[in-house]
Amino acid sequence: MNMPNPRQAFDNHRAGPHLRSVPNLGQDDPPYERTAANELPPMMFQVRLVDGQRYSFCYSDVRQIYRRDAGRVRIDLHALAHTTIVIEGRNLDELVHCLGTSVVKWMRELDPRAAQSKDDQPEITSISVTTEAG
Repeated sequence: MNMPNPRQAFDNHRAGPHLRSVPNLGQDDPPYERTAANELPPMMFQVRLVDGQRYSFCYSDVRQIYRRDAGRVRIDLHALAHTTIVIEGRNLDELVHCLGTSVVKWMRELDPRAAQSKDDQPEITSISVTTEAG
């Protein structure tokens, strides 16, 4: 059994980084993802809450998208039960447009521990999903 030269092994080890970089999962990530120009529009969109819950909704169930101002959006869905999604944040005009054209794949709440994004960037601070039986 041949042992490699220990000095060469240490030199090889110092030659370069052996740890791969981890992508930045902070606020550089957008609060929603839309389809690319060459993709078909999705049939559903996903709502990702900060506590780990995931909800998926059909675009065909969306009955109304109401934007009171750039910081509050309400989506009414009618399927087996009436569901209301309320999104609060800032600079949500593009999100409203993308929802209206059915190109949003998912949207997520901002983790309260994450740093705030720049003032001109969209940010979703809270999402609430309520369902009425009936």
